[in-house]
Amino acid sequence: QGGWRATITDLSTGIDTAIRDLWVEADHLTDPMVWSEVFAPCDAEPVVVEWSDLEAQTTDGRRLAASGVRANFQTVNDGGCSNTNATVMENNGGKAIRQITNAARTLDAGATIAV
Repeated sequence: QGGWRATITDLSTGIDTAIRDLWVEADHLTDPMVWSEVFAPCDAEPVVVEWSDLEAQTTDGRRLAASGVRANFQTVNDGGCSNTNATVMENNGGKAIRQITNAARTLDAGATIAV
């Protein structure tokens, strides 16, 4: 059985907080993902979610940085909005993926974003 922990870091304090542990009958992960859950009308004020420094740690302790992510958006038929977008932006000397609601979509679902 393998275990993986997802954490977030408060950038103002540097404190890491564990947000989820994943326990599976496996010794590796394939295609890990991040997501946001924004429960707001499609025309509400924009909400911004940002991910940076996405990485995984191997069983021998090596850290591997993500080189890209694949975008996905919930369909309108499933309750999603057609005006959510994702982009890459500079962030503290690195790159971050930013998702924003109530914004013109310039990225197709399934597109890869290089980081």
